[in-house]
Amino acid sequence: MGLDYYFYVQQRDGDSWIAGPEFDTEVNDPRDTHHAPRGHLTWFDDKAVTIHRLFVGADAIFPLNREPLTDLTVQAFFSGGPLAPDVTPESVVTWKTNALAERFVGWINRDDLLIDCWRKQELIIRKHVPIEIARFFKHGDRRFPRTQLLDLGWERHVVDDLSRTYGYSYDRTFDPHGYSLIDSPIRWQDSELDSSDLDNTVPVSWRSTLADFVGETTMKRFERLLAIPADVRIICLLH
Repeated sequence: MGLDYYFYVQQRDGDSWIAGPEFDTEVNDPRDTHHAPRGHLTWFDDKAVTIHRLFVGADAIFPLNREPLTDLTVQAFFSGGPLAPDVTPESVVTWKTNALAERFVGWINRDDLLIDCWRKQELIIRKHVPIEIARFFKHGDRRFPRTQLLDLGWERHVVDDLSRTYGYSYDRTFDPHGYSLIDSPIRWQDSELDSSDLDNTVPVSWRSTLADFVGETTMKRFERLLAIPADVRIICLLH
């Protein structure tokens, strides 16, 4: 199991950067402890489609800047807390400095994410599905055929699992049953002829908004960034 990707928010305050106050208490890091990074926004599983295709993959839509931030200070980035009797403030600063250097993945400005377009911007999703339902995807350029599959008698949670592209929906790079993003739709007639190495499945495609791609919970968290009047940047660390 690899390390996961955690996103943290900072906003400009004069000539310096501070943690976004909206994220200090309401959206806590699930691994939050004393001296943890502040301003937690969200996190992504290391094998998830979303993190690789949006931020860290070679063909990411919003590639992170990998250059270290020279103005990123441990005092502004990490929370404080009580120290054990045998721990000195200097040793804590050293630990935080080393942790930041070792775990730093990259950063991106909020405005470069074009968040206000995510509910309209469309992507084409590719996935293997059972051969018997491939026909419902037609030319591969429509939305996921949820209604047709429910009418076919499929249980709702099965349909939801098949359509979901966030959370623990893995990238095809890591899992042959996983998802990927493609440039052109796949016609189901073509996919049936192009048999896969997966038993009784064929590749199909459908259109999805970027908001659906990341999931509603994550979408709402990113949308909250739009309400911050100051300049905002997002920093990614491995945990």
